[in-house]
Formats: sequence, structure tokens, C-alpha cells
Amino acid sequence: MVKDLITKITSFKEVHNNAQTVVRAFKTAHLQYARLRELQVQLYGKKQALCLSVITRWGTQIRLLASLIKNKDAIRRYTTMYTPKDLGVEAFEYAASYSFWAEVERLYDMLKPIDEVLKMSESSKGHLGMVVDRWDTIVTHLERQGNLGDFLQKGGHFEKRYITTDLSLIVYSIAKS
Repeated sequence: MVKDLITKITSFKEVHNNAQTVVRAFKTAHLQYARLRELQVQLYGKKQALCLSVITRWGTQIRLLASLIKNKDAIRRYTTMYTPKDLGVEAFEYAASYSFWAEVERLYDMLKPIDEVLKMSESSKGHLGMVVDRWDTIVTHLERQGNLGDFLQKGGHFEKRYITTDLSLIVYSIAKS
């Protein structure tokens, strides 16, 4: 679901890729990451990790965004103390941009409730009867977001995923009978 949202909706894909660019720039530039860690200690009293997203591991997308938001002040301060060539011009420009941070927070706010519902589905207290209600919760949340293009439209990516789940439920129910 999260992968579909990020890969099928162009604006979300762009925000995700830009976020990856910023985190990757720090992760691959050891001196710059050390400088960021010094700023983290000054601002937060401790070092905080930045998380890269792996598209095949759900949950890392939300952790990427959460780690950026958690480190926003330190990253923004970094852009006032150092030059673009230190980190890489593209990553530096994103990190210094107010619109980048607004987009990261918007995508995080959109994905967070979905992530919570998906985590509930993995709970040992969950059961098959909860699946449809959880999908309905996700649909309602996504409908409120707007600007999702044809993602929620009949025949769109969400419907295909939903139908697959419904079919899985039917097969499971028959197998249990």
C-alpha cells in the first residue's frame, strides 16, 4: 500500500526521492554526518539516526520521513553553517528549502495513519474479521487527503490491492471451513 502510494503518485514519489537524497547525502559523507551529529548533540542533547528507505521493506518509508522531521532543526542549522559543496548541491538545496520540509511533513501526515493500521494488522490480537474494517479506515483516510489522482478511482491501484485482499479472505475462509 505505502509502496503503491509512493511509486504511483508523482508528487509523493518526488518528495520521497528528495528525502532519500538528503539522507543519503549525509549517510555517504562521513564528515558531513559527523558535523550533523555535533549539531544534534547541541540541539537535542543526543545523536539521532537518519533512516534510509528500502522500497521492499514497508515501514522504512515512514521512518525515513520521521527521521528527517525529528532532525529538521539540526539539518536546517547545518545549511546555515556549511556550503552546498560540502554536502552536495541538490541535497543541500532540498534541506534548505521551506517547501521541501512542508512536503515531507504532509507526506508523513498522510502515511502515518496508514502505517498505524498496518502495524495493527500484524498484532497477535488481530484476526481476519478486522481486515475489511481496517481497509475501510485506510480508504476513508485517503479520501480525505485529496490530490491522489486516479489512485482511489474505480480500477485504480487501491482497488486492485483491495480486491486482492478480498480474494485472499475468501480463499482463507474456504480453507478454514
